[in-house]
Amino acid sequence: MMTTLTQALGEFVSDLQIEKVPVEVVSKAKACLLYGICIAMSAHDSRPAQIAEAAVAEGETLTV
Repeated sequence: MMTTLTQALGEFVSDLQIEKVPVEVVSKAKACLLYGICIAMSAHDSRPAQIAEAAVAEGETLTV
């Protein structure tokens, strides 16, 4: 069976030990996360966000 990109990323993250990650990388990751949260909060009521939310909600109701 072929590993998907999502599975590979999940395995990488689950095996990651924060103590082994360089301080600069942790700092940059925190800054990027904070930036993403700020963008999401400011765009929450925008039309593209509403379209994306509706698409996700519709996808969640589908059974596989």
